[in-house]
Amino acid sequence: MHFTIFSDILFFSQANLARAREIAARFTPLGGRILLRKLDPVTMTAGGIALPESAQARQNGAVVLRVPEDDSFDAVKVDDTVLLSEYGGQNFEIDGEKFILATESDLLGKIRDK
Repeated sequence: MHFTIFSDILFFSQANLARAREIAARFTPLGGRILLRKLDPVTMTAGGIALPESAQARQNGAVVLRVPEDDSFDAVKVDDTVLLSEYGGQNFEIDGEKFILATESDLLGKIRDK
């Protein structure tokens, strides 16, 4: 299996990430789970052309927002970018923000910056 990850695909608007971090601070994952927020899909090409939803790539990248407080989860840490399996984790909302609660087996890998 081969993955190609383009740096412009993996992004968050800073305002969305800041709000997600505020909400995540009120949440404590239990049972060896971690709290994730999916990355925003690319909505515009490098040349400035807006992409319709049907042309936007499905995004399986996510940012780790919270890990268990008991240090039982050492595979990733807060602010790591990870690749999530397509149907992995439990989706839910808090105050209108979408989050994912996942286990270690839901993660496929960690994406490092260049």
